[in-house]
Amino acid sequence: MLWYEMRLFFLFVVGVWLAEGRRSWKEAYSRDGFIIVRGFASSAEVFGMRNRMSDLATQYWHNESARANATLFTTDESQLDRQAKSSYFLGSAKEIRFFEEKNRQALNKVGHALHIHDSVFATYTNSKKVQN
Repeated sequence: MLWYEMRLFFLFVVGVWLAEGRRSWKEAYSRDGFIIVRGFASSAEVFGMRNRMSDLATQYWHNESARANATLFTTDESQLDRQAKSSYFLGSAKEIRFFEEKNRQALNKVGHALHIHDSVFATYTNSKKVQN
């Protein structure tokens, strides 16, 4: 059975071991909802993606017109209705969009086409190791 058929979602972290006592990745995923794959992303890849995200976030915070159009991202009961009506949220399927916390002092997430439109993230996403 392929990993994606098992609906596993990986958290790729460099230099972190699976905690002692975990017999298998499947067991770890069943218990925790994620697994850590040590060394899957190289230090250079992580460094590149972190630096690029820092650059994108800095550009966003200094762009008042982008921030004026941004939407807040919440996980309360009104989230589904609000997002279903939000052209900004729906547009994030085709563009890189930023979503702020309620206090507008931090980013909640960057979505959803980051892996398509940004060369650093696209290179990683389309690498053979990720694709396989």
